[in-house]
Amino acid sequence: MEVRKTAKMPKATQKRIHANLRKGQLEKYGYAMHLPDEERHEALKRAIAATNPTQVFREINLLEVFNRNNHPDLVQIAIKDKEWIAKNYGV
Repeated sequence: MEVRKTAKMPKATQKRIHANLRKGQLEKYGYAMHLPDEERHEALKRAIAATNPTQVFREINLLEVFNRNNHPDLVQIAIKDKEWIAKNYGV
């Protein structure tokens, strides 16, 4: 059986993406993953109104990727939020 190696994201790209997440792109709209669904969705609506649905979807996707190995509960929340954005905004 052949083991397939996956390419890693370059360190410079990782640092740039992580720096953007640390700035709290969604927190300034009131988004936090520990909030109930309704409050998270209201914060996402505010973020989408200020930017665009695709940008918010990408930021949620980054949160999912960065939490994938250490916080599976947060990954499920991110997946639900991405599905909500896709359903309501057609992303």
